[in-house]
Amino acid sequence: MYTYEILRYPDKRLFIKAIKVSESEFGSEGLHDIVDKMFKTMSRYKGIGLAATQVDIHKRIIVIELDDNKYVIINPEIVNKSETLTSSREGCLSVPQVYGEVSRPDSISLHYQDLKGENNYIDADGLLATCIQHEIDHLNGIVYVDRMKGLKKSMLLKKYEKMNKY
Repeated sequence: MYTYEILRYPDKRLFIKAIKVSESEFGSEGLHDIVDKMFKTMSRYKGIGLAATQVDIHKRIIVIELDDNKYVIINPEIVNKSETLTSSREGCLSVPQVYGEVSRPDSISLHYQDLKGENNYIDADGLLATCIQHEIDHLNGIVYVDRMKGLKKSMLLKKYEKMNKY
């Protein structure tokens, strides 16, 4: 099975807001195929999370592999988030070879659907919460670089341009 190519910043397609996976798509071979290829793509590029937007599929699908656990998160909705923010160093397969500090809520409660369309809830904190929020940003057309401000953002983008010569 082949893998997808990952869109690279500043590709305009990264800023398209993804649409919900429809009820008729759940359980389908097409949806399973997308998810399988997303996991293979993420593994190929040595990532821990991937949003469908990053592979030019504008549906609300996220895959995460963290601490030997695999997560398939479809149509995610954060229903609660802590007021406490944590700043962490983030990287992104769409912005390779550079990392930046981003502040996010340190814990979240998430409603989502699985491959069968069944409703699920998860409480996440730490790296899992950060990863989920990062990938939901992609589904909303936001790249982590856009969460940074001022000089830090400018320096990161200059380093990225130099390393990737886009």
